Amino acid sequence: MNSTRTIVITIALVALSLCSIWFFLEEDKSREETSSKSSRNQADVVEDPNLVDSISSADRPAPERNASHIPTGPQIEAFGRIIDQQTGRGVPNATVTITEGTDARIPPLTHSRSDTTGVFTCEFSERSSFRLTIRAEGYAPAYWEVVDGATPSGVPFELANLELPIAPESVLWICPKLQEADPDERFIVDVQLRQPRTPAELGSPLVEKKSTTLLAPETRIGRLSTGKYLLSYRTSRQRLGSREIELGMGQELTIDFVLGPPVPISGVVFHNGRAVSGGRLVIWGRENHSNTAAVIGEDGHYSIQLPAIGSYSFAFSPRYESLEDGSGGSQELRIEGPGTVDLLFSSSRLVGQVLTPDGGPAAQLAGTLFGPQALSFTTDEEGWFEFDNVPHGSYRWLFQLNPEGSFGPVRDFEVTGDTHVLYEFENSTELEVVVVLDSQSANSNEVGRPQVCLLEDGGNLTPLRPGSRPNFYRWPVNGGQGVVFQRGWAPWFFELPPSHHPSPQTATLTPGGELTVTLLSRAGQPLGFQPFRVEPLDAPSLPEAWCLRQTGAGGSTQLTLPPGTYRIVGELAEGEVSTEIRLHPRTTTEARLP
Repeated sequence: MNSTRTIVITIALVALSLCSIWFFLEEDKSREETSSKSSRNQADVVEDPNLVDSISSADRPAPERNASHIPTGPQIEAFGRIIDQQTGRGVPNATVTITEGTDARIPPLTHSRSDTTGVFTCEFSERSSFRLTIRAEGYAPAYWEVVDGATPSGVPFELANLELPIAPESVLWICPKLQEADPDERFIVDVQLRQPRTPAELGSPLVEKKSTTLLAPETRIGRLSTGKYLLSYRTSRQRLGSREIELGMGQELTIDFVLGPPVPISGVVFHNGRAVSGGRLVIWGRENHSNTAAVIGEDGHYSIQLPAIGSYSFAFSPRYESLEDGSGGSQELRIEGPGTVDLLFSSSRLVGQVLTPDGGPAAQLAGTLFGPQALSFTTDEEGWFEFDNVPHGSYRWLFQLNPEGSFGPVRDFEVTGDTHVLYEFENSTELEVVVVLDSQSANSNEVGRPQVCLLEDGGNLTPLRPGSRPNFYRWPVNGGQGVVFQRGWAPWFFELPPSHHPSPQTATLTPGGELTVTLLSRAGQPLGFQPFRVEPLDAPSLPEAWCLRQTGAGGSTQLTLPPGTYRIVGELAEGEVSTEIRLHPRTTTEARLP
């Protein structure tokens, strides 16, 4: 029995071995046939040049991209020259990019690079709206927005023989000087373009924002455009300060950021002699331009840590349900060090009346009083309006519409207690003012839309409202001094006697020199809202009212004057300081005092 089983097992093993040998022989034969067939196919491909071309072009898989950006339909060509705005020479190796929008995640329609003479050419799918961007080393980026074949100002944008000017880059050097700062804290500066100098320099008013971590004693921020910037200094937890600056074309400006040591203060907030019950304080630093807030407790107490000693504006906002605490207010204080600082706010009743030029009531007239609090009103049938709990301070009148045939000059008043104010409109007529450019600038399109204003003795400017026809404005019958001005162009002044039929005026504008004035304290901090005056030396005479100026909130301001030599005089707490500067057409000059 055992021998029979052994024989059966042996036969099965032999059969299995024979099957395995046959399987491997068949597999080798199959491989040879497959290899031979593949070789014949490859030989066929090589011998067919048309098939090679087809695979290498149309049949080759396209790189992954948004389907909306695959070139389809007719193509258009853009070609032209990129030039330096100062020298007029071609800019080599500049990058030209054309996109459908501002989203950097969307692939561009096309891009190109200028040659050694500044000439470039590129093709993209035909369309009437796009964005053209130019970037080059040492220059500020330039942008042109084209909508339906025209720029935002309505000028047709032709893609043939383009001549695109780009401005040399402006540079900021940020120098932080922090006392008793946390060594582990990360300090950041935000640079935001608030107002470009002219549309021609940027193509369109574009708001740029750059955030840079301050890692060294001096941090360079370049490739900036000409214009007004807002600088904000902050940590990851708190905004320490901000400053507005004017940056000229190709200008390098050093900004010293001085803070510390921190100053803790606390106290009680009073309104009309009693402690308030809750609310909020917002504190703005006049010198360091910090912006911080504090919550007021139910007992009127507050506490806060200021960035440094200096002058601060404290603005109080009560809780809505605390009617006894008034409607808020503001006051300025000088903080010399840590300690207790009680804040005293006052408000009173205000009654006002508005009269027409003939002395009658201006009924149902809408207006606003701008001051520590904006107060909007509409007069009753007798021209009256009234407010309770008006914060003490200085206010200015503003009307949405003037009564028919009247002129509304700028007027200010103070509220220091219960106050009665009266505003009287003046009789007006129509004055024709035609603005032209001098012969050398006749082909320029940079003048934009000049402002025509009444210039009063104190320096107040009242913009003239449009008249019934183009180039006509409402003008006071009593006459006065007027000015036509536009940034980048020298102001044009005129003076007219009282008349119901004033003589037409033709204002000829000529290129002016831009002047940036910055006033600093002895400690190097910028002084906001600080008065100064401009004295012409070797330059055309200017009205006294035009020469009386003040800096902006950030300690600087910019104005355009006729070319020439001027003395800039500032009245600081330490005494009078002055400097002499020379202005040239279409250039920016900086005057820093002291």
